[in-house]
Amino acid sequence: MAPRHRRSFFALVKLSGRKEAKKEAERKSAETDRLEAIERAKPPKELWDALSLCLLCGSPMVTRTAKTGRNRGKQFLGCTSYPRCLGTRKIVKGASKPGGSHSKPS
Repeated sequence: MAPRHRRSFFALVKLSGRKEAKKEAERKSAETDRLEAIERAKPPKELWDALSLCLLCGSPMVTRTAKTGRNRGKQFLGCTSYPRCLGTRKIVKGASKPGGSHSKPS
């Protein structure tokens, strides 16, 4: 027969495992509730592009500048939820500048 202290040790391990599982379930429930509240507050997906929202998560996008790589120094739109969301977009220039065409005057 095993010594009594070993049985009580394993009983405590089981009990602490149950407590941790309960806490983890509560955390997941709270996170799910938080995400559902965020989803309800967002505008419809059809408007995300027009409002400059991230197409992956719906968070606002901000202008950022690339620090490394082949696009170093160029600006782009990046998600404010970075690093949880890696959504980026190219900055679209206006259709044409006011004042005429691109040809040189003669």
